[in-house]
Amino acid sequence: MVKLTRLDGTPVYINENFIEILDASPDSAITLHNGTTFVVKETPEKILDMIEKWNKKNRTGR
Repeated sequence: MVKLTRLDGTPVYINENFIEILDASPDSAITLHNGTTFVVKETPEKILDMIEKWNKKNRTGR
């Protein structure tokens, strides 16, 4: 899971395996496979970087 920030400043944890669409218009909107959408402060590039780091850490056990 990755920790992101809603526009009101509250944290939200999202399981990256359920992300279907990641859109920037201009805020980042994440749509999950069940249709739930979250709007967050982080850019799509930052989110993808966080997901990549999380996956790498959990695959290697570091």
